[in-house]
Amino acid sequence: MNEKYYGEYDGFVVLHGTDTLSYTASALSFMFENIGKCIVLTGSQIPIFEPRSDGADNFVSSLLIAGGLDIPEVTVFFSNKLFRGNRTRKVSVNNLYAFDSPNCVPLVEVGIDFEVNKKAKFKPNTIEKCNLHAKMSKNVGLLRIFPSISSAVVKAFCQPPIEGVVLESYGSGNIPSKRDDVVKEIAAAVKRGIIVVNITQCNRGSVVSPIYETGRLLSECGVVSGFDMTPEAALTKLSYVLSKSELSYQEKVEMMMTNIRGELTNTSSITIDDNVLIDALASSLNIQSPKMLMEVTEKVFSALLLYAIEHDDTRAVSKMLDMGADVNAQNTEGRTVLHEAITKGNIHIVEYLLKNGANVHLKTRCGESPLLTAIAYDNHAIIKLLMQCGAQLTSVDVKLLSELLCVAAKSGVVTKLESLKIGGADFNIKDEMGQTALHKAVICNNPDIVQYLLDNGAEVDARDVLGLTPLDCAKKLGYKSIAGLILGKNNEP
Repeated sequence: MNEKYYGEYDGFVVLHGTDTLSYTASALSFMFENIGKCIVLTGSQIPIFEPRSDGADNFVSSLLIAGGLDIPEVTVFFSNKLFRGNRTRKVSVNNLYAFDSPNCVPLVEVGIDFEVNKKAKFKPNTIEKCNLHAKMSKNVGLLRIFPSISSAVVKAFCQPPIEGVVLESYGSGNIPSKRDDVVKEIAAAVKRGIIVVNITQCNRGSVVSPIYETGRLLSECGVVSGFDMTPEAALTKLSYVLSKSELSYQEKVEMMMTNIRGELTNTSSITIDDNVLIDALASSLNIQSPKMLMEVTEKVFSALLLYAIEHDDTRAVSKMLDMGADVNAQNTEGRTVLHEAITKGNIHIVEYLLKNGANVHLKTRCGESPLLTAIAYDNHAIIKLLMQCGAQLTSVDVKLLSELLCVAAKSGVVTKLESLKIGGADFNIKDEMGQTALHKAVICNNPDIVQYLLDNGAEVDARDVLGLTPLDCAKKLGYKSIAGLILGKNNEP
């Protein structure tokens, strides 16, 4: 996927063969750092041109999810379920339900409605724009432990150029008992700087704190716990981490044990939900249906979160998010709490929201992104913060941008033009008459705006529908000083 298209679309669908789909989904989840949009991988068990193909349904649902739901992750859609990409495994060769996510619930279940599991979505906690990390190490491998495995096999497997090994062990992280020779070879590999990650051969479950002696021995040797990562996720993550040449060995080890894309469940980091308010709502409103309780809770939490933002109460915002308020919930107009925080101009709350999963790409029903809201309020600090988080103006915004540019040029508002410049607007966008902001500034006799636009890349040769350049307009209207400014720009070396 070419990075230049990332800013032009709301989501992406990748059609892929099923045999290696989980590997690709896992790899892409790590390669796309700080992703803010949905990438859905899908395919079919029966070829799409066959009468009973499942491909059409998978494809259409994937399009609707990628373009209409706020799930900024690399995902896999198959048989009415959307899974986190790095949690999936192919579990059947001939069943239409070919994929499963053994240790993570589906993100979306599709029936008559799209049931989104909002609590399952992975929320980023950094303010960084999306980056494609295309370099991956090939010097990794999967070593499956079996009862009669020899130390010679382990030793041979861990020879150069191998840099990382995913060890598929028994149960919760064990190897054959009384096999000091195998442990010795694994320990030697770790001492040579090879990262060895221990995952379970079982479909469900996790490599946790060592219960048995053999598991403890591996841990003492420096073998890294892979918790409940799938083999596909562990292998591709190891490939990704090893390609980070700027990191030390210890930093790579720590990254392997850290949940960076929702690929693992570290039980030590799980928090207990505060359900006091939810229980109170259920009791006071006599709500018996779990679905209805969820809907009411979401609306109440959203209202309380919005109230906290309107009153610049950072502590209350933090509390509501901790209690499960959806940071990306949209009202009937499609506005999110990020839009509202921007209108209030509180950069500290905006930053806090961004660090807790607020999506800079969500638009209102009128197509207004958070970045356009910040531009409308001329808040330069927030504009820069949003762009740092990956916000950008796209070709979809051309009409609205043209209107903003033309109004600013006609009215002589330099501050608005500066906001648009910081936001990355193209000053040469044309309106329905083919006129640019420079045309408008000339026609309205605003020499200061003309000079500003000329200093910031405005094209002097742009022609409107009548074939007139800004200089032609200046001459026809008799604005000699403005014509002189444009001619001076034309004569620059």
